[in-house]
Amino acid sequence: MNMFFESPLEAVAQVLGIIALILTIICYQFNSQKKILLIQICCAVLFTVNLGLLGKWAGSLLNIHGIARALVFYQRGRHKWAESNGWVWLFCVLAGVCVALSALIKGSISLIDILPFVGTVFSTISLSQTDPKKIRRFMLFSPPCWFVYHLLADGTPNVGGVLNEIFVLASILVAMFRYDFKKKREE
Repeated sequence: MNMFFESPLEAVAQVLGIIALILTIICYQFNSQKKILLIQICCAVLFTVNLGLLGKWAGSLLNIHGIARALVFYQRGRHKWAESNGWVWLFCVLAGVCVALSALIKGSISLIDILPFVGTVFSTISLSQTDPKKIRRFMLFSPPCWFVYHLLADGTPNVGGVLNEIFVLASILVAMFRYDFKKKREE
């Protein structure tokens, strides 16, 4: 196609990744679990398509998982069924199932495919929290795992994904300073 993209599908995938990146940057600046989760759902939809178009199946399936997880956690405080901590365990197990399914689709699994699983476990624990301060603390461990995956998995770097993880980490740190550390100093 041109010197930047091998195909029009790759170009579309990269643009979707950049849009998801922009939404993710905005997401952690809210001091509300519900708002964070709603934006996370939008991001996960975009990254599902982005990663699927790039053939990064572990990441794509884990983003579908992320949509389901965010929908359940969003219901906490509204419905009793969503309050169970069993959801955290179930979603951690389902993350492993997603990686196993991606291995079946690709016909193999690499150590790189395990990294988004680890990041997803931290995200699951993070997003199960109701306190935005705890959400940010647990989420700190996810971006490094996903960064390496977006950069190295399946040959084509996912530009939006790589930048996303850099900005997610920066956004979390900024929000921690704005809401968590600043409050502690004022007390």
